[in-house]
Amino acid sequence: MSKTLIVRYSQIGDVLILLPLLFSLGKRYPNDEFTVLTNPKFAGLFKQMPANVRLYPMTYRKKNVPLRGLVHLFNRYRLLLKICFSTKYDKVALLQDGTFEDQLQRLLSLRKSQIVRIDLKDFLSKEKFKSIFQADAPSLYDLYIRTLSELGYTGLKNEFDFLMEKDNGKKDKQLIGIAPFSRLKAKMYPLDKMEAIIRYYHERDDVELLLLGGGTAEKLQVERWKEKYPKIVSLVGTLSFDEEMPVISACRVVVSMDSANMHLAAFLGVPVVSIWGPSHPKLGYYPVNQNINNAVQKELVCRPCSFWGENPCANAEKYECMNIAPEIIIEKINTFLNPAENDKKIS
Repeated sequence: MSKTLIVRYSQIGDVLILLPLLFSLGKRYPNDEFTVLTNPKFAGLFKQMPANVRLYPMTYRKKNVPLRGLVHLFNRYRLLLKICFSTKYDKVALLQDGTFEDQLQRLLSLRKSQIVRIDLKDFLSKEKFKSIFQADAPSLYDLYIRTLSELGYTGLKNEFDFLMEKDNGKKDKQLIGIAPFSRLKAKMYPLDKMEAIIRYYHERDDVELLLLGGGTAEKLQVERWKEKYPKIVSLVGTLSFDEEMPVISACRVVVSMDSANMHLAAFLGVPVVSIWGPSHPKLGYYPVNQNINNAVQKELVCRPCSFWGENPCANAEKYECMNIAPEIIIEKINTFLNPAENDKKIS
């Protein structure tokens, strides 16, 4: 029996890509114990993991705390020492890079743990922008599998038994979840175009719109929309992570940027119409269980220019990649609604 530590706590979407593999890991290797250092907001999902997979909560910088930088640094070092000296780990998989991982690797190597570290050098190389259509280019999901296999964990697959009570009663309206915002403005679909999509579905009697997300400015924007389109349901800034999951699970389709909401919906098995701008589905972050045809994007010679929208736009027509007609997205959404309703006129 091996005790294995797995580290991946940054970027919610990237952790969601990993979660089904952790579930598979626990089922396939029931005699091993897996401790996963990750975001504590996944605690609800870890309750549905096999008993030999447990969450170890990572510490984060807290808002509105005096000297929060020093407090954060102290908490991280305390956590580092606790991980390294409270338990003897036979195997360690570091599935991200950073200063914390450097320190963790140095200390755990003193305890003779077998340590593997994900190789992101080629994955995050800008040369990849020129060769995104190579058939053998690995995704982040592939890299997770490859790294875990170096510890002897093979045969893993994308699986998760998401136990949620479903309402199988007949509903008059189909639910469409829309996550109109992104943490990075560079990859956010223009709000006027998103409003056109909201207006179209607001005029239909067979659907109900649920707006998802968080943030003060975002909440104000949705309130302005709600004044014009009173039938929409705003859940922006009102739900915890655990509360958001059953809501998304009830949707017929979710509309999102290439963001955490895309990965959460895909994880829950809900079709996602995703909108891509500076990034590209073939850079390695596209959900493994989603049809690539669900992605909406504008082919330009300057795309992709970023992995996650981190670079400024160099196009003369700024963010031309996001100049996608709302009608294109509406048509894609309609393919997931009841067939009898698909021929609704787009005005």
